[in-house]
Amino acid sequence: MTEDWFPFNDRNYVKDCLEDFFEAYSDLLQKISFEEDELKQKEETQRASKADTSN
Repeated sequence: MTEDWFPFNDRNYVKDCLEDFFEAYSDLLQKISFEEDELKQKEETQRASKADTSN
């Protein structure tokens, strides 16, 4: 039995898999960064509104 059937022996297959993985990972990091920015904006808005109501 040869190992030729195993997809990881094909460099293009491995390259495509890695490209797909890093593209998805990059998208995930961008989403996390966007959500962190949104959370910071909400916190700043809440602080500003609390400061307005206390004055």
